[in-house]
Amino acid sequence: MRLTVFIERMGAYERVGVLEGVRESVAFSYDEDYLHHKGAQAISPALALQAGPFDPFVTRCYFDGLVPEGSLRHDIESAKRIARGDYLALLDVVRDEPIGALLFSEAESFDGLNRSYTPLEFSHIERLASLPAQTALDLTLESRISLAGAQSKVGLYHVGDAPDAGWFLPRGTAPSTHILKACGSAYRDETVCEALCMRAAAYFDLPAERCFLVPVDEGEPLLAVERYDRLLPEGEDVERVDGLVVPRRLHQMDMCQASGSVPSTLKYEPTGSNYLNLMADILHRFSADQMGDRILLGYYQLFDYAVGNCDNHLKNWSLLWSEDWSSMGLAPLYDVVCTTMYPKLVREMGVSFGGDRLIDNVDRAAVEVRLDSMGIPAFVRETIIEDAVRDVPGTLERAAEDLVVEGFPQARDVLARMMQGVRSRLARLGR
Repeated sequence: MRLTVFIERMGAYERVGVLEGVRESVAFSYDEDYLHHKGAQAISPALALQAGPFDPFVTRCYFDGLVPEGSLRHDIESAKRIARGDYLALLDVVRDEPIGALLFSEAESFDGLNRSYTPLEFSHIERLASLPAQTALDLTLESRISLAGAQSKVGLYHVGDAPDAGWFLPRGTAPSTHILKACGSAYRDETVCEALCMRAAAYFDLPAERCFLVPVDEGEPLLAVERYDRLLPEGEDVERVDGLVVPRRLHQMDMCQASGSVPSTLKYEPTGSNYLNLMADILHRFSADQMGDRILLGYYQLFDYAVGNCDNHLKNWSLLWSEDWSSMGLAPLYDVVCTTMYPKLVREMGVSFGGDRLIDNVDRAAVEVRLDSMGIPAFVRETIIEDAVRDVPGTLERAAEDLVVEGFPQARDVLARMMQGVRSRLARLGR
């Protein structure tokens, strides 16, 4: 099987290379013409510009990270009769709108003009809340959009301020603007909790995905997350499709992909590994603001710890490129949920502070040692810790009140279920 790989840069499409092979033998190669192009940029730190094919394992670590995980992946494989593990065949099914700025085609050339936006009745949105797995599968196959991760979610276009109107299904290569997530049946108030955590992160002055809750008649609210890897251009000459401004794609990748050595199956930190230092090293080598991003990484990790997010695995941290591909840096915070308020979930952090991965055993000494190993100066380490201890509880309370005002009173209950753990963890950071 063979797929041609294209990138979108500043609204234009460029052929960059090919994926070719079968299952375990799939390899990526850059096009010779692209390699000699003056503006050529590697699509990943792990896939530096070179002639000839990359090792199939390195290829898999990157491109397998573009397809869905978990039950949605299994459902697509079953619906399309794709052999388990055949990520290239799966990528072919969802090739039109993956995360980041890559697109894929069986053709050798690509103009990106096969695209449209279809208005969605709100009943389709509500169906995602009542039948999340089936609706996510149906809309994914219909729109050919790929969203990595295991949660039931779809990529849609939204316009306006009303959460229950202005929704469109992108078709072909039309970019989406939002990710719409459904609440897992086993985790009550999951979407409210994520909205609360992400709002609190923004109040804590962290770059974080903007989001809002979508009320439905039956079931728990949906969560609409504005995509940070899509940019709506402004001006009179913007491109429009079906009357809607066409977003531009910004390239991004998660830290599993950026590493070139950690497959998605190992996204949770194994015993003896050190994923924080792995990410700090990637930022040190490739970020346009390597010190600033390592400090931001420390803030992200401490916020995850404070709110009780043990699902902070390596795919929930990403790099984001500038629109012209000239530089990259740490992407905004995303997918933050207080997992510790669900008793059946494990309490081992997906990315830990080193040593004992149990969130309940983290103390100030462990935090200081890990931040030091990331190359963060002592006075900055002190500031990060003191900022979290002083400000995180207030940002959570402020975010909860926002959601109550917006019509979601259950936010107060979610906050109450979180706060005992939050205060206990922050107390362990005191001297």
